[in-house]
Amino acid sequence: IEVQLINGKTLKTSKYFKALLEAIRSSPFYVENVDDACLLVPNIDHTLVNSEMDAPFRIARALRNLKYWNGGLNHLLFNKHDDPNVQFDTGLAMVAKVGFSWPYYRPNFDISMMPPTGWAAKEWRNKSLCGWAGNEGLNRRNKYLLTFKGRLTSAIRHVAMRLHNGKDIIFAHSRWDYRNKFDYDDMMLHSEFALIIRGNGLYSYRLAEAIAAGAIPVIVADHYVLPFQSFLNWKDFAVLIPEHEMLDIPNILKSISKEQRKILRCNLFKAWKHHLRDITHHVNSALEIVSRRIYGF
Repeated sequence: IEVQLINGKTLKTSKYFKALLEAIRSSPFYVENVDDACLLVPNIDHTLVNSEMDAPFRIARALRNLKYWNGGLNHLLFNKHDDPNVQFDTGLAMVAKVGFSWPYYRPNFDISMMPPTGWAAKEWRNKSLCGWAGNEGLNRRNKYLLTFKGRLTSAIRHVAMRLHNGKDIIFAHSRWDYRNKFDYDDMMLHSEFALIIRGNGLYSYRLAEAIAAGAIPVIVADHYVLPFQSFLNWKDFAVLIPEHEMLDIPNILKSISKEQRKILRCNLFKAWKHHLRDITHHVNSALEIVSRRIYGF
């Protein structure tokens, strides 16, 4: 089904949705015959990565015209957008969304998804300093206690600049560091902790990249529904900080012992390996959650 916009153009299929389809079709849950399925995923790009023009209205209409839509009953929709909620009418369908906010999240019905990893993460896994390089990775000597490099896309990121001390805590604005004094890859691979702070939306791609690099995420984003939190206890492998305590982060992190940090990283490795590694694992984890709900496991 092609979704035609008001300007006459056809809504383009995003790379994210193509990767989702590949992951679904390679999943152990996938069946070819629609009559054998108890859950349906529409084969049109409803992720709304590109929300130009009247796309939300056109996507909603295309979904309502699907043969098996039935008001969205027994359907699963995927969404990857900065907004904390879905921009179109989802009916009775479940939503697996990146960056869910609590007011819009329906517990035991919707699923909070992991943001996809960037291209750099694939290269990090091949480096000896990566946190997942066996015992050497677990015992690596880090240059930094805490790092962040990115754009100042939210007021709280502007406040977080006060954490920067130029030594073991680095907060670099990507546009100001034009000489690349603080290389992003180097910081990720040599940081004990990585600051994950909300920007345009509640989530940040830095979450996936930090985990891929073996840096323990320090998540600062009130009302953020953490990915797959129905069966992942994020306190086992991440540090969760309320936004009003952000400036206390240095003291909080320094109070975490070396042994506690190693336990956090070991648990982080398990979560990364089975659930957070790439889009294929993200999709399988989402479908596993739905399967458990259906069959009561």
